[in-house]
Amino acid sequence: MPAYYALCISKSPSIEYDIEIHTLQKDGDIGEYKVGTMHRSLTQAEFYVLDEPARKQSVEELRKWSEECIANEDDLSARATVYRKWHVVKPEVEDLKGCSLKLAVVVSPPPLPSPPTTPSIDPAKVLEKIARSYGKPSSEAEPKNMCDRQHPSNILGAYNGRPLYLTPPPIAIFHPVFAQMTRESRQPARLHDFTADEIDAAYKFLLACTENYLDESEFQEAMQHFPFIGRTRFWHELNINLSSGQTRSMRLDGGSSVDVALPGAKLAAAYTALGELKKLGEQEADASMQAMAAHMQLVLHNNQYELIRQHSCCPVLLVALSGDILIIWGGVYGERFLYEPLMTIRAGLQPSMYSDDPGFGGNHVGAGVLEVAKVLRVLRRGVDALETYYEGLLSSLPKIKEKKPSRPGSRVKSNAGGAWTQPVDLPPASPHWSTFIIGGVSYKLQYAETLVPESIQKTVYRATVSPRLNDRTDKVVVKFTHCYGEEGHRLLAGNGLAPELYYCAYEPTVDMIVVVMAFMPGKVSGSGVSLSHKQQGDLKRAVALLHGADLVFGDLRRPNIIAHDDTVALVDFEWCGAAMDNAEQGKRRARYPVDINLSDIEWAPGVRRYGYIEKAHDLFMLKSLCTDV
Repeated sequence: MPAYYALCISKSPSIEYDIEIHTLQKDGDIGEYKVGTMHRSLTQAEFYVLDEPARKQSVEELRKWSEECIANEDDLSARATVYRKWHVVKPEVEDLKGCSLKLAVVVSPPPLPSPPTTPSIDPAKVLEKIARSYGKPSSEAEPKNMCDRQHPSNILGAYNGRPLYLTPPPIAIFHPVFAQMTRESRQPARLHDFTADEIDAAYKFLLACTENYLDESEFQEAMQHFPFIGRTRFWHELNINLSSGQTRSMRLDGGSSVDVALPGAKLAAAYTALGELKKLGEQEADASMQAMAAHMQLVLHNNQYELIRQHSCCPVLLVALSGDILIIWGGVYGERFLYEPLMTIRAGLQPSMYSDDPGFGGNHVGAGVLEVAKVLRVLRRGVDALETYYEGLLSSLPKIKEKKPSRPGSRVKSNAGGAWTQPVDLPPASPHWSTFIIGGVSYKLQYAETLVPESIQKTVYRATVSPRLNDRTDKVVVKFTHCYGEEGHRLLAGNGLAPELYYCAYEPTVDMIVVVMAFMPGKVSGSGVSLSHKQQGDLKRAVALLHGADLVFGDLRRPNIIAHDDTVALVDFEWCGAAMDNAEQGKRRARYPVDINLSDIEWAPGVRRYGYIEKAHDLFMLKSLCTDV
């Protein structure tokens, strides 16, 4: 009995399957099948059977490979190209009778609409029905519920790197406070000029975190005896009401907010920080996941957040304290909920890094206090910055009669008169970086869409620029990246083998390199599509130019080749760099990333994680693309 390795794509997003390897067998009626222990109707599914088996080492590898394959699941014309080497098999065909299929069942979630540019449309309504099933933050953070929700097909799954394939894009592109905090946290603690109050607060925090407690409430009470990041009531319990007309509320161990008067409503609390703590050894729920669940509930179910989420990405800082382990997360609400760890520290004894500093005596306690003081200072400045942001965001609301603060210790912001206007001309989930200068001329970007919607981690956008950078078009591509081969890009662009590069520089407000290049018409060279003789010649010329300048490309694959008419151009120069170290020019030899996909791509022999990129590797990949190499 023949067996096939196949990928199943469900046409109905309401039907969810576990992403596992199952055996599909016919059962009774031709459209009824047994999938593992589940009994589902798969008449609305399509089966793409590979000519060659997709042999993977684990379900996780198969999952990642499958997700990369379904980039154009709704575009049947494009799918014909993507799956050129696949046979389309319908469930009712004769070949399936008496056969078993080994399946990787993959369901992509229905895409959320882009965040609105006007207050009349609320993107959160798409999630409303599903979000009602969300339990209390404490229960959602329990291991069982985490396993159920933390996968790509669940639109309420948090992109927080847990598991690793749920890694978020850098959230600093959505709000500058996260870049500010990351930059400050990189500065050594001893270079900070701390005040006496900061050192005292850090010492008391360390004492409280290293004590033993009978239960969580005792731990929380101990944290209330001194100011935390300049706020006397941060670790006092919060009870936040959710949807109106319901008795639902949620409890948090702590937080900070700024009160702003909304039109026709009571004071709304814009939360700048949410805190959860667990005593040492407490394992019922994860403090980080509990804080994230609270933020999601707040954004989706607190009616006072309706205007906030329409006009911002709802940035927040999450303080997760488990015994003496402190993790600070940044969070935003974009197409999905995104959370990124900003700082992690053990609030206890530290290696004695300051033995030459008499103020700390070279002891472990002094080192620990200094490191804690740095983290608390960076956190305090981040919370202050978010308070200023939310006050400015809502300051254009019409002035209404001021009410008393809804909670002790919260700040009140009264609004000036005037109609509501959106503070920026960008969708809430768009990058905040929107201006750059070339030759003394300031240019303004208007983001249109992401160029890789199927991959939330890829931060590449199509935008329009004004004034125009050339006479032909105002369309550009904006890429945010931590490294970029500018030299190689400019070399090929000067020879018509890459998009024209307008701007490439490190930008502190995103703590990344921002690349602005010409938008190039054409299509990504799909698998199974042969390059013409001229296109192959252009590709060989591009590699020769790079190697002649002692540069390597590294990622010479079809997704990085744009074909237009009878020409090709290379894109994605993140791996491109020097073929050899050059101390005089300050160049370091290019390496492959540590997370390179070694399972699903046939790389050149010798390619390994964090290994050096060699010219021979480029030539191997070139040979796989060109028939006459």
